[in-house]
Amino acid sequence: MSFIKSITVHALGEASGLALSAFRMMAAAADSSEIVDRFDAHFGVTGRAGLGAMHLLVREIGTAGARRLCVACPGCCRMTADELSVLALLSAAQARDHARVEAHLIWLLAGRTSETARSAALAIGGLFKSAGLTIENPGVEGSAPARAPGRAALHAAGNA
Repeated sequence: MSFIKSITVHALGEASGLALSAFRMMAAAADSSEIVDRFDAHFGVTGRAGLGAMHLLVREIGTAGARRLCVACPGCCRMTADELSVLALLSAAQARDHARVEAHLIWLLAGRTSETARSAALAIGGLFKSAGLTIENPGVEGSAPARAPGRAALHAAGNA
């Protein structure tokens, strides 16, 4: 598993951390009593519906997607690239940016689409927005890979 070096869960703020914690716990099928308490504290009676939507999103990504996501264990402060994509999806859903929601879902589902996942993401985004919690769009800048001096670069195309 590879982690993103330049960003941690804590750097993205409380809302993103809460959303990612719920996603991780659902994906790992871990004991979720702590996340239930946190959702109850932040969202009141609508928190359980938000957890249901998160469970539906995780299940749909796991069953409708054509690839497995790399997800860190619950409580880990570091993040994977797939987790950044999930947070970008939820940020787009919160902003009701349907084009970005669709783009992130296609990436997460490896080219497939899912109305169920879309609806779940929009429900989660709406819940956080109604509570005044902003899920930050984790803008991570890419960089060109370093090349050792005097070495030729290998350029390959296609699948192996």
